[in-house]
Amino acid sequence: MSPRNAALAVLAGVFGATGYVAMIKALEAGGKASIVVPLTSLYPAVTVILAWLLLGERITPSKATGIILALIAIYLFSRP
Repeated sequence: MSPRNAALAVLAGVFGATGYVAMIKALEAGGKASIVVPLTSLYPAVTVILAWLLLGERITPSKATGIILALIAIYLFSRP
């Protein structure tokens, strides 16, 4: 494993741990698990957007549809 790959692996671990802690804190702060947990499972949409921005990957119509549906889900979950 190269030093660059090791650094990226550590960075991924740090971001993963930070996301987990944020989810736990949201639940401790009184967030409903029925809202917090589904919202945290929308991370693949973030991955697709970052791949498009940083790696220049092409967003296919099915990926675009998935991102749009994920955004609609965020809106619907955030409503009272």
